[in-house]
Amino acid sequence: MPKTVLLLRHGKSDWNADYGQDHDRPLNPRGRRASRAMGRWLAEMGPLPDLILCSTAVRARSTCIIASEAGAWLADVQYERGLYYAAPKDLIHYLQEVPDHIQTAMLVGHQPTWSPSRDPAQSRIRRG
Repeated sequence: MPKTVLLLRHGKSDWNADYGQDHDRPLNPRGRRASRAMGRWLAEMGPLPDLILCSTAVRARSTCIIASEAGAWLADVQYERGLYYAAPKDLIHYLQEVPDHIQTAMLVGHQPTWSPSRDPAQSRIRRG
């Protein structure tokens, strides 16, 4: 049975915040509002994720947590450091590792990875 894959880019980040490395850059107020709105929207529209694979970057983790809480998602979350630097082709590895019983998987991460990953002609996932 085919799986549904949801891609969620982190909310708008705060370039003016006091942070050490890019990995630690937080969301700005607009990013937090958008994360809440996305969580509620997905809860209304569906499908909800059964599993979330999320970058370990602060802004991605915050987006995931805020959206999940706002939408009352019940998905398990796995934080994956590799999603921080992932190229579109790298996402296939993560998706191939999703257990068979998971029907809808969400990846929470970053540009520029997400835009080219939306094109099914560029991202074919094969099992086996």
